[in-house]
Amino acid sequence: MRATHAPTYTDEQLAYLDWYNSHVQAFFYAGLFSYVLLLGLANFLSRLLSAAFVRRFHTLHPSPIDQKGLVRLFSACVASWRKCTYRRSQLVVWVGLGSAAQLFVLLGYLAMTFSIAFSGAYGYPDYQAHHCARLAYAHVPILVGLASREAGVLAWLTGFSPSTLLNMHRWMARTVFFLVCCHIGGRVYTNVPTVNPSLPHMRYQAWGIAGLIFWSIMVFGSIRPIRRRFYKSFIFTHIFAFALSIICLSFHRPQVAPYLAAAAVVYILDRLVRFGSLVYFNLFRAVALGQGPTATVAVVGKDVIKVQVSTGLAWKPGKHVYLHAPLLEAGGHPFSIASSYLPVSHLDSDPKPRAGVLALVIRVHSGLTAKLYQHALRGQENGADGENSSTPVPIWPVFVEGPYGHDLLLHRYESVLLITGGTGVTFALSCLLDLVRRARNRHLGGTKPLVTSRVTFVWSVRNSGDVNCIAQELREAIHYAPPGFLDVQIYITSAGRNLEVVDTTASSRSGSSSSMLKRVPTSATLSIEKEVLRPHISNRSTETLIPRYDQPHAITFSRSIYDDLARSPPPAPTSIDFLDQVPLLSHTTNTSTTSTSLDSVVIPLHTGRPRIRDIVADVVAQTPRAGSVAVGTCGPVALTDEVGAACSDRIDPGKVSRGEHRLNIMLHSEVFGW
Repeated sequence: MRATHAPTYTDEQLAYLDWYNSHVQAFFYAGLFSYVLLLGLANFLSRLLSAAFVRRFHTLHPSPIDQKGLVRLFSACVASWRKCTYRRSQLVVWVGLGSAAQLFVLLGYLAMTFSIAFSGAYGYPDYQAHHCARLAYAHVPILVGLASREAGVLAWLTGFSPSTLLNMHRWMARTVFFLVCCHIGGRVYTNVPTVNPSLPHMRYQAWGIAGLIFWSIMVFGSIRPIRRRFYKSFIFTHIFAFALSIICLSFHRPQVAPYLAAAAVVYILDRLVRFGSLVYFNLFRAVALGQGPTATVAVVGKDVIKVQVSTGLAWKPGKHVYLHAPLLEAGGHPFSIASSYLPVSHLDSDPKPRAGVLALVIRVHSGLTAKLYQHALRGQENGADGENSSTPVPIWPVFVEGPYGHDLLLHRYESVLLITGGTGVTFALSCLLDLVRRARNRHLGGTKPLVTSRVTFVWSVRNSGDVNCIAQELREAIHYAPPGFLDVQIYITSAGRNLEVVDTTASSRSGSSSSMLKRVPTSATLSIEKEVLRPHISNRSTETLIPRYDQPHAITFSRSIYDDLARSPPPAPTSIDFLDQVPLLSHTTNTSTTSTSLDSVVIPLHTGRPRIRDIVADVVAQTPRAGSVAVGTCGPVALTDEVGAACSDRIDPGKVSRGEHRLNIMLHSEVFGW
């Protein structure tokens, strides 16, 4: 087609224009490959630095290392990067990204893409339009690869979480939409008199417009409110619109068929790998002799269910899986794993189990979760325990796909802080159980190295009854943790200023006539300053949990006075002398304790909301000066943002450059973007 606004160029300029136009895709792939390698190098150096600062990674008898020169300088640079990126600005929130680091990565990609698109054309819109079209086609295989659940190599290389890769997938698709709009605009500008899709020799224009329409359905149908509200409809519409857009674009320009074929190959390989893994781990890898995976579901809260799958699949802490229950609903749904592959009681000398119990704690919404909830209720109604029982109900068939996500390597950090809210606790629970198992083995004389010397577990939950969802796992963690290793802080946010009685032991559910109950005063009712408390309780044993003004007090009551206490709470303590009358929570671990004593382990509870900044500051203060601190968080956006801001405030690049490595905090925010 002859352009109506074509300027006059020399032969050399025309040759350069044609050469650049034919190499646009090569420039893009080379630039993207170099960009990914640069991100991979930064991730490698960051992990190398973390390993270099580990004081007890290669030996059970630590000796501080001297940090000098370039190592300290690079550590300070990493601290500066973290300080800038851990806090989410309004721009980051507005564009729908998880962190400022994702924004910087996205801006680098956009700068590279648009510089290639609008360069090498001498300002001529027609050539720029052709560049945009070629770049749009070049994006298609990469888009399919980023949407793949098997993008583990890219995640391992760059250190990106699955949510980050999905965010990049969405913004690449939006970039393609913008490039196509620029292509159409440039072509219309240079060929206005000859634009007529109804003519036989202009049918390619109609195919191009149809492809843009289907691509628009994908882009605008994937915005967060629509995606979260209609997840299943979004998935099927997304795949269907993508297939139609590819068909239309292949008729629009048949010469770009290699890029579309490459996208199809990536998609088919992803499906084959996923299907093969699904079949192998769920059908051929038996959990026992002649037995395949088994699964149960139980109602453990008002709107919370717990799915347990006995599977031969192995996983690491912090991972997630896709759960398939084809008789209930087609397709899989992602859930974080709330259990450890190796039990907390597992010793390093013991053989690894043939199968692990994979636990999923799920908040009931619509779709698959609602159907699992109804299945559990129907099974309990048919059982002997009644509708309100938490008796597990078998599910068949159930398939587990995964696990997905990368290893956080939390055991390489001196202090670990896990802050979660609601059902986001499932992410932290698997990490907690794994760290406690490692610490117990080290405490018993194990030879495997472990850096972590202290773990702080903070969980904000709305109702006290939701604690029962993971009460058994928390009791195991508290019971098996070595002295001084674990600090559990659970906050009941709906209690307000009222005192409430909370059952945190298993004896009441097991039919015991006397149950351990813990009465939890609010932080506001105990106005005692830390400076006053510390001198008074300095002579207490280090194996006890010393109460502070914001910590709970465990009081034992019998079941017979439960109702009286609930109706008439005792007055709040107002003096320091009252503390001596409160039994402290012992952290002493006895490895020979029976299951009866395990059920009587008291879970410490608080009322109100956690003071995130104070908690982060305390963890950093209790860490050795040259030690390392890792913070993991998962939950509502407001909580993860507050944790990110608190970590950003504590990071000090200047002090890090002088050897205080504990102020170079590593933060991992687990955010799901499906």
